[in-house]
Amino acid sequence: MVCLHDFLYLAEHDTSEYQLEGLGRVQPSPSNLPGEEVMKRFTLDTNCLIDLENEAPSAEYIRKLYRYHTTGKIRLYLPAVAASEQPRKGREIKTFDCFIKRISDAGIPDVELLRPYMFMNLSFLDYSMLTDDHMMKLDRDIHQILFPRLPYRYGEYCSMREQNPEKLPIERKWRNAKCDVMIAWCHIFHHGDVLVTRDGNFLKATKKPRLLALGAGEIVFPEAAAGSFTN
Repeated sequence: MVCLHDFLYLAEHDTSEYQLEGLGRVQPSPSNLPGEEVMKRFTLDTNCLIDLENEAPSAEYIRKLYRYHTTGKIRLYLPAVAASEQPRKGREIKTFDCFIKRISDAGIPDVELLRPYMFMNLSFLDYSMLTDDHMMKLDRDIHQILFPRLPYRYGEYCSMREQNPEKLPIERKWRNAKCDVMIAWCHIFHHGDVLVTRDGNFLKATKKPRLLALGAGEIVFPEAAAGSFTN
């Protein structure tokens, strides 16, 4: 497995120039396979994972969604970039295997993972994918919706703050914002139907409609997602 500091910086460049052994551009996950029963695709954000770990009030609703997933009523996903959000002390994820264990310990071992695009010092090389211009346009559009006052380029962000962009780890504020953007990107790119989050930034009246226009489907709190089903 590749650790967080072992990445190539591709997201700031035209990745069509790069060829990496064993890696290729990954097509978005099909909504459903031919002949397969149509099931709604729910995407959890990083806060959902944290809520499960902390036994937060929303945890019961997230577990309800997971039960629907394991019984074949829905398909439940978690973007793999959740491994890269700035960890709380003592929870640094150094390998992707550690992230898999974290998911299992949280009680959702069979959740399906969505690959993000490659980004140096953020995504795991062996669980990310190369990008093209169309994919990065979606990323930029999401960033402009969620964080219009935050520079899109990390180098520009560091320049404004007189910081060295080569210094690791990536500064917390920009890193976590980037992870939020990549969560939404994974959901939309991989054809998710419902993004499940308690992050109010996704649900603001000035932002949610624009995310839906990009293809987000629905964006709801965990309790609303779980409440959309009847036993």
